Amino acid sequence: WSNFFLFTLAGYGVVTLARWLGPGADAERAPCVEAVDEVVAGIRVRVYGRARRSTFLVAPGLHYAGPDDPRMDRFCRVLAAAGHLVVAPFVPDYLALTPGTRAIDDFRRVFEALPRWSEARPVVFSIAFGALLALALAAEVGDRIERLVVFGGYADVHATMRFCLTGEVASGRTAVRDPLNQSVVLL
Repeated sequence: WSNFFLFTLAGYGVVTLARWLGPGADAERAPCVEAVDEVVAGIRVRVYGRARRSTFLVAPGLHYAGPDDPRMDRFCRVLAAAGHLVVAPFVPDYLALTPGTRAIDDFRRVFEALPRWSEARPVVFSIAFGALLALALAAEVGDRIERLVVFGGYADVHATMRFCLTGEVASGRTAVRDPLNQSVVLL
C-alpha cells in the first residue's frame, strides 16, 4: 500500500513534498521560490515557479488575504519547489468573503489565461470554499483539466456553519475551532 502511495506521488516531487508537508515539517517555514504577481482580465494572479512537472491552478478558499494568507502562500511555494508551476488568483469576491457567480466567472477567466504561462492541462486544486470555483470550472471545461483535487470542500453548508461556530461535528465530537471563522459566518 505504501509503495502504491509513493508511486502515485513520484511525479509530484515526493521528496520535496514530504520534506515540507510531512509530519516533521516546520509550518512556519517555506521554500524560497520565485513568485510574481500579474494582472489577468483585471484579476491579480500570483505565479509561483516554472512548469517542470505539472501546472497547478489553485482555487483559493474564502479568505480576505487570498494567496497572501501565509498558509496558502506556503503551500503554493512547496508545490513550486517540487517542480510545479502554480497559479493562484486573488478572486475579488472571495477576498470580500462573498462567494457567488462572479467569482466563478473570474476563476474561469484565470483558467483561460493559463496558456500565457503553460500549455499543459492544469491540475485544479481547490481549498475549502474554493471547491465551488473548481467544481463549476470542471463541470464546464472538464476535458481541458488534467485532474481535479478538492481539499476540504463542503457539501452541507449548515453543518459547516455549525462547525465554524461551535467546533462540533455531526457525530457530536468537538474539535478546536478557529475563532476567525465567526466573522465569515457573520458576513
